[in-house]
Amino acid sequence: KHPRKSRIKDAPTEGEWEWGGCGDNVNFGFRKSRDFMDAPFRKRSDIKTLVKLHNNDAGRL
Repeated sequence: KHPRKSRIKDAPTEGEWEWGGCGDNVNFGFRKSRDFMDAPFRKRSDIKTLVKLHNNDAGRL
């Protein structure tokens, strides 16, 4: 028996499986990425640093 074929057969049919939502904590990830990526640049205010902070923030959206 081919393992992929048996997995497909055993997959739940429509109506047997219900999506339970997502348990990911997006706010936690947002804060941690900000703390990790932006920490070295927070006290600087030159244009290059400000652009880098802006781009980091845009990437988190």
